[in-house]
Amino acid sequence: EVGNETVTAEAELKALGPNAQSRLRDLGDWGKANLDEATFQSFRQLATPAAGVQALEAIISKTREARMPTGNETVKTGITEQELREMVADPRYSSSPSFRKEVEQKFEEFYGKQPYQSVVQ
Repeated sequence: EVGNETVTAEAELKALGPNAQSRLRDLGDWGKANLDEATFQSFRQLATPAAGVQALEAIISKTREARMPTGNETVKTGITEQELREMVADPRYSSSPSFRKEVEQKFEEFYGKQPYQSVVQ
């Protein structure tokens, strides 16, 4: 069993390429700086397979500059996340280009410059 785990770990490191150790160290540093201990432990588990490392790197790179609101807080727009979702559900969002542009601007103000489609579920 231990031999199998070593082979698997070596395969995952090989899949990450020649700078695997540096990539893992960077993820670990980011996790320690941004997560509490319990969440960091889960983060480490996600970074065990090479695919997990790649996914976490992609998420971190896409959110580096983006403001990530939590919950249903009100940001400088004076609008809540729930109100944004209600605006998207409004029939005018599909039929009115001016209303859709207004909603898109509110999303940008609320979430930053990240594409608003990636935060609407």
